[in-house]
This record gives sequence, structure tokens and C-alpha cells, in this order.
Amino acid sequence: MGSVLSSKSLLIVCGLSFWALTACGDPAALADSSAPGSYPSLADAGACALERQGETIFVEADSLLYYCTGSSWNQLVGQSGDTTAGANGQDGNSCTALAIDSGIVVSCGGVVIDTLRNGADGQSGADGQDGSPGQAAGACDVRDQGDSLVVVCPDGTDSTRASWPKALCGGTAFDPAVQFCVGTNLHVKCAGAVFDPAREFCDARGAGRVYTYVTLGTGATAQVWMAQNLDFGAYLSGATSPQVDATPEIAEKWCYDNDAANCATYGGLYSWHSAMGLPASCDNAFADATTAPPCHLDTPHRGICPAGWHVPTQAEWATLDAWVDIANGGASGDGGSSLKSASGWYSGGNGTDAYGWNGLPAGHKAGGNYFYWQSVGTNWWTATGVTQSTARYRDLHFSSGLLDEDFDSKSGNGYSVRCVQD
Repeated sequence: MGSVLSSKSLLIVCGLSFWALTACGDPAALADSSAPGSYPSLADAGACALERQGETIFVEADSLLYYCTGSSWNQLVGQSGDTTAGANGQDGNSCTALAIDSGIVVSCGGVVIDTLRNGADGQSGADGQDGSPGQAAGACDVRDQGDSLVVVCPDGTDSTRASWPKALCGGTAFDPAVQFCVGTNLHVKCAGAVFDPAREFCDARGAGRVYTYVTLGTGATAQVWMAQNLDFGAYLSGATSPQVDATPEIAEKWCYDNDAANCATYGGLYSWHSAMGLPASCDNAFADATTAPPCHLDTPHRGICPAGWHVPTQAEWATLDAWVDIANGGASGDGGSSLKSASGWYSGGNGTDAYGWNGLPAGHKAGGNYFYWQSVGTNWWTATGVTQSTARYRDLHFSSGLLDEDFDSKSGNGYSVRCVQD
């Protein structure tokens, strides 16, 4: 069947023409010679009955004509039109736009169509006003604030513009030239040097010195001892007697054979009053915890030991002696060998240094300018007086395993000092 004509007017014309031809050709088949009836929908038109054969109707819903033939309504359609393609159109001319000094020339197919002229220059705008003079800038300065560096720029308030910590320890700023960090804990350097706080401490007096320490004993009787002899105070030549009253900050010492290198290795040698940090007159006066100043001994008595440390009493030395005896199998009198250093002792008298106490054979100074016993033995003052002119001391000897005890004149003798922690 041909294509349906969608134009309402064309369908009506074609339908009317068909209706007229039908009416003229077969008058008997024409049921109604009037114009086609119009219905909203095909259903509204009713059935294509016998008496309506040849009737033409217009259906508004479809905008189509139908005619009744047989028993059904059939659409009225026109014949198919000519579908032959038309001839191709001619190619158009190309156009160009050419810029010239005065504008743009538009040409198509070689023919100038138009020229677009440039507009006249606009007038220059008025000059802007000068801005206000800027303020003079102050010079910024980088300042050392101890644990930080700060940039300060003077702006009337000398305000800090930026700050950088020199180093951080657990989030806390610090100056690496002064302090050092172990874990998250800060420690002050000792004379510019770092040390191991787990086994060393700093005596900040004078030029500063690092000492090692060890813990001996257990429980309530445990003691923390310096593992080196004390080396603190001003140097005295051999025959010279101490001239100053000693304090925890001031003392005088001898060095074995008047050689300062011996003080660095073995520690200083001190008169008793110097070791106790007392006036020189106390070498010839009774001194204990009951004595009135200036020869009073505190409990514990710091003497010239570093802060937090003190000169051990005879009883504290006895506690050490008892512990090392027990630690060495319970044989009384044999513990001294475990306190001796493992080298430096005369004629096979070396110890085991089992606990790191490092008892060196420092020797001692006697009256006058006489030094004895280096490599043979060493004596340590105690904070326990005996008489007005004598005090207790402890000693180790190359030929014995004892940590022996005795007493001697406080004046003229130069003995070592070993400190114990408070």
C-alpha cells in the first residue's frame, strides 16, 4: 500500500475526489451523497454495516478519512509520489578575509565583497594620581634565644616573626651546644661533652668532669658508689701544706710525685680537712655529728664530693665490705680482691674488678714531700674521726684480699676520696 498522506487537507481532498468518483461510477453503492461525516474516533463512527457500504467518514483522533467496504472501515490513502533524487547542486565559492593596515578585506570567488575599516583611535584617559609614599622597612634580625632561633623584624613592637627550635627532645626544644637528649629526657652536657646517664654523671664544678658509678648490694643495703677516685680542687706542690679552708666548692689536692697526670688517672690526694670540706683547724680538732661548727660533720657529710654525693663513713664502708664478702662466697676478708682493678697492681696483686668498682693502686702522700705505694696500695679517708688529730681510713694492698681499715693523722697525710650517693 502507498504512503499515508499526513496532511489533513490533502486527505480530505483526495477522499472527496474518491467519494465523487465512486458516486458517479456506482450510484447504487452510494449510501449518502452528502459530505463525509466527522467523528471524534473510529469507535464513535459505529460499525461498517451493509447499509453504509461506500460511506466516507473523517476521524478527528487520526486526522484521516475512512470509507466503508465489506465489513470494515478502511483508510483512504494517496498514491506513492516520485522518489527520484534531484541533481546535485553546484559548489559554492570560498571566501577569505585579508587583514590590511586600514581594516579587513572580504573576498568570495575572487570578488571583493566588502572592506571592514578600522575605527578611529580612542582618546587617552586621564593620568592616575600618585600613591602615598611607602613606609621605610626595618632590617630583620636572627637572634639566638637559647633553645631556638627567632627572626625579629622591628615594626614598632619589635615583634617576633618566626621561630625555629635548634633541636627537639620528646617535643621539647633544646640547644645541642648545651644539652643532649637520651630517649625523651634532656641532660646538660658536662664541659661540652655528652655522657651515658645510665652509668655516668657530671660533676659540674670547675672545668667539669664525668665520673662513672656502680650499684653494689641489694635491697635496703644497696649502695651507689663512684667507680673512680675524686679529682677536684686546686693543685698543690708536694711539700706545700693546704693553705685554704675547704668547702664543697673549694679544695686543694696533691698529685702523686707532683705529676698532674697522676691526678687525672688516680684522682687527687687530700688532707682530711680538705676531704671533709672543713677549715684547716679541724685537722687538729675533734669532729663528728655532735660537734659544733666549724668542725661539725653532717649525716651524711658531703665534704668535697659532688652535689648529691657524700664521703662515706666507716659504717658505710663496712656495709660495702660485708656485701662483697658475701658475694664472693661468704669468705670473710676476701671481698677486697673483687674491688681491685684488674691491672696496675704490683707483683701479681691484681684483682678481678668483678663489679666495676675499679680500685686502683693510687698510693698516698706522707709528711713532707714523700709519696709512697703507687701500684702497691691505696688509702681512702672516711667521714669518721677517732681523736682530735686522727681519723679512720680504708685501704687495699697488693698482697692481700682484704678491704682493710685503720686510722692515721689527719694532718700531713694525703689520701684518696671515693664518694657514695646520698
